[in-house]
Amino acid sequence: MASEVSTVCITSGDSDGIGLEVSVKALLKVGPKKKIRFALFLSNGKLSKCDTALLRRLQSKFKISNISVEEFQASAKESSSNLLLIRSSLAPARWVEISAQACMDGKAAALCTAPLSKPGIRAAGLKDLGHTEILQRVCGVSQANMCFLGDKFNVVLATAHLPLADVPSALNQTLLRKTLINISEVLTHLPSTQRKKPLGILGLNPHASDDSLIGDFEKSVLRPLIEAQQKAGLAIQGPLIPDVAFQPSQWKRFSFYVALYHDQGLIPFKMVHGFDSGVHLTLGLPICRTSVDHGTAKDIYGRGIADAGSMKDALLWATKVALGGGWKGNRHV
Repeated sequence: MASEVSTVCITSGDSDGIGLEVSVKALLKVGPKKKIRFALFLSNGKLSKCDTALLRRLQSKFKISNISVEEFQASAKESSSNLLLIRSSLAPARWVEISAQACMDGKAAALCTAPLSKPGIRAAGLKDLGHTEILQRVCGVSQANMCFLGDKFNVVLATAHLPLADVPSALNQTLLRKTLINISEVLTHLPSTQRKKPLGILGLNPHASDDSLIGDFEKSVLRPLIEAQQKAGLAIQGPLIPDVAFQPSQWKRFSFYVALYHDQGLIPFKMVHGFDSGVHLTLGLPICRTSVDHGTAKDIYGRGIADAGSMKDALLWATKVALGGGWKGNRHV
């Protein structure tokens, strides 16, 4: 196939979770795309009846090649098919490593991931805690940020999988400035009306400290950062009071909410957007990685009832970036 065709890798996550189900359902909804080849990693072990039936349905929409991991690594750009099924006995976490490396090597343009469990990652022999940490290691990046795009509002996390007790000491000026820089990567992909809106950075303490009556983080760290960024020309507001910032009347005020820790941003995001929409992007990488905004849902594995809305949106975002020439500043695509 001609070299202008871009490969989008899809890792289907834990083999006993809903990852393969939502991946195939998303492919069926998105359908073939001009100048795009999808490469779906899945287990070569026994599949559920639901997953097997869904895979058969792909044959009516795609020109499929079944290949090994080794064949993918050797000739990712040479197949004439628009869907590669890469059946592997490797642990699903290893598929993420392989796909990320393919993006780094210019053999793929984007990576879309279905959910992985953290115990599954450890069982694979990796020391990484989650997808984000795997990707940071493969890409050689010291800081990446989890970003969530929804139809109501968007959220970026300044810190990710940290114990709550470790969050305040991690929130230094260097980390926060890098977070704001990383957000600039995705702003260019938003509609023009949305990207012109300011960032809204949340306070750490209740009531954003109430003028230092409940801690002084806002005064000593956040306000100097915000003022310096405003002087440099960045549209940013805050510190926002965390327990009122996500009121519906506030959603359209900001291009992004900048949450300081995991649950501060993800509890409101998932409460509002549920699991049928929303895209997870990893910012700060030299490659494009998108994902669902939910977990493995092993309790409904094989039942055929998983909602693939989030995976479809994640796949469309990966395709959009791939067709647009890759992630901003990505020399590998």
